[in-house]
Amino acid sequence: LGADVLTGARTVLSREERARLDESDDGAFYEAPRAGVHNTDAHFRRALAALYARLLTPRSSVLELCASWDSCLPHDLPLASVVGYGMNQAELDANHRLTARVVHDLNQRPQLEAVASASVDAVVCANGLQYLTHPEWVAAEALRAVKPGGLAVITFSPHCWAAKATSGWLARDAGQRLALVGRILDAAGFVDIQYAWVPGTSDTSAGSGPPPISLSSTVPEQLLSSAAPAAGKPAPPAAGPFSSGSADYVSYVLRSSGPLPTGSGDAGARSTPGLAAQDAGGDDLYAVVARRRPQQDSYDTPAVPTPSEVAASFTAPALREIEVLQPPAGAASAVAVSEATLERWRIAYGAMVHDAQALGIPASVIPALPPGASAADIRGARDTLQGMLASYLSAGL
Repeated sequence: LGADVLTGARTVLSREERARLDESDDGAFYEAPRAGVHNTDAHFRRALAALYARLLTPRSSVLELCASWDSCLPHDLPLASVVGYGMNQAELDANHRLTARVVHDLNQRPQLEAVASASVDAVVCANGLQYLTHPEWVAAEALRAVKPGGLAVITFSPHCWAAKATSGWLARDAGQRLALVGRILDAAGFVDIQYAWVPGTSDTSAGSGPPPISLSSTVPEQLLSSAAPAAGKPAPPAAGPFSSGSADYVSYVLRSSGPLPTGSGDAGARSTPGLAAQDAGGDDLYAVVARRRPQQDSYDTPAVPTPSEVAASFTAPALREIEVLQPPAGAASAVAVSEATLERWRIAYGAMVHDAQALGIPASVIPALPPGASAADIRGARDTLQGMLASYLSAGL
């Protein structure tokens, strides 16, 4: 009925954890192309190619998110198609493994309009998730795009552009980041989540061969930190990476990051000194692999959603964002939102109205937004319409 597929994603990060040191326009940050410049070493790239070779089958169709000029896909693995979503056209054009290229800011709009539902065998994202301010929504779109039984492969190194990484990412160590990625995929609806860690090595020669890769249903025990926090440093979230995180800890991360390295020359803000490294020597590879649940067997009895659950599915993510940025009176303090954000909420409510009308609810009874509707106006209309939808569905009209 046109309901937004992203409504299936559960919130994982808190509002504080979505904050970044540099909230300037992402398009400007990624404007200068860096084709030919690697952000990881040969060991990491070789391990990533070996992981892809193990997981992907010949003639697979692949969707790559946060793509750049090198996908690290094995050169001897024939693929049916590779669609790359990235931020820089020149970098995408330099990537010869891509069969289609889409310049798209997933922080501005997490929808993957160019990708049909259940159309790809695997969704991959290398060193990109840490920059997504709404990774839950992007993961939900990845679930929509991948075929039943298909894969999601999320990988990262110890490095990141600290200026653009979310504070929730910076506040976690490697093991907690693996668990966080697993939680995000789980929230989107992926299953069979597995984790891998390939330690870095100073031997980056091509003749050393691909490193061994072992997948496990739990985060590697060696990465589970038990060390006490440094003096003056608030403890990490008590519940670990599955909690929203404490505001004090996130604030500490933001305060202690120091001056932002801006770099110089043609690479602009993304020159290599801008990478925040957490280790010395070779780059570790961290990976989270998950699958979309295979199509339900005919003898299985599907769960029947309640009318309220169906009605809730009509609330697009942009309208759920109101709870994060503009909580109800008496809850956590609200923050100022821009006119652009309000307009996004108004558009999302308009889509909800359209779906309600398509379902059969008369336009004359649907709440209309006043000109220049505020967050409170949008919240009230949304809640009223969702209640109408639940009543309508419950009555079997």
